[in-house]
Amino acid sequence: MRYMKNWLFPFPNSSNSFFYKLGRSFGKRLRPDLWPKQIINCEAYDSHYDSKAKYFFENLEQANLLFDFIDNSISSGANWSDYLILYKYIIQKKPRAIIEFGAGVSTIVIALAVKKLLESNHKVRFESMESDLKYHKNLNSLVPEELSNFLNLNYSPRVESRYEGLFTASHYKDLPKGDFGFAFIDGPPAHGYCCSDLLTLLDRGNPYLDFISDRRLATVETLNRLFPVGSVGYDFNRHVGIGKRLLGENLLKKKPRLKMKPDHIDSYLFHQLKA
Repeated sequence: MRYMKNWLFPFPNSSNSFFYKLGRSFGKRLRPDLWPKQIINCEAYDSHYDSKAKYFFENLEQANLLFDFIDNSISSGANWSDYLILYKYIIQKKPRAIIEFGAGVSTIVIALAVKKLLESNHKVRFESMESDLKYHKNLNSLVPEELSNFLNLNYSPRVESRYEGLFTASHYKDLPKGDFGFAFIDGPPAHGYCCSDLLTLLDRGNPYLDFISDRRLATVETLNRLFPVGSVGYDFNRHVGIGKRLLGENLLKKKPRLKMKPDHIDSYLFHQLKA
């Protein structure tokens, strides 16, 4: 039943009557261009990028802090290729403030990058959000002492609400104050809805926000509809969502774009990163 429901109603913003939802959703998942044609074997790409990314971290200074955390954490984690683009984005783009939605192994990866920036006299603030108290306590107990001064761990329950009457959203009840230049989206649990915390930041005036997300197609598809062409994309090779220089004033709330599926683009090319 759940599979059939997701197939019939793939839109996070589907609402109102059964026939309304069915009419908006019918046929959207039958398009032959749903996945980019040039990508034939995504699992092969995953394996290729993951093996290279893991090798990078195995040879990173203080790699033991990361691998010791992985050995003891209850976090399910993401792909190594996710961690690598996170690390390289922070080192190369040097954002002044970072927020992570969904704590875990990525928290330690980001903290290692933040530590390196601070040691080179670049000021940066890192806030990490978690909605599961069990995961939050586990992370608190495992953060290496060497990294404890480079991150702030925040617990906030997950809630659901209607975003501007457009769609049901999953988000944290409370967010830290201040503006952020970069967000990593891997939480809270979406249950098929859009994770809308990035939109909350933009609505309160946060300027020029870049993001990377771990899969979360419903979130990326919704964001793709709410911003002008070229603002949001998806790297189907590495399975990460990407967005850059997002502004609240550019949100298409009154007339979201019809196209859900984000265009495929290499995440390193999109964010102008050196591999």
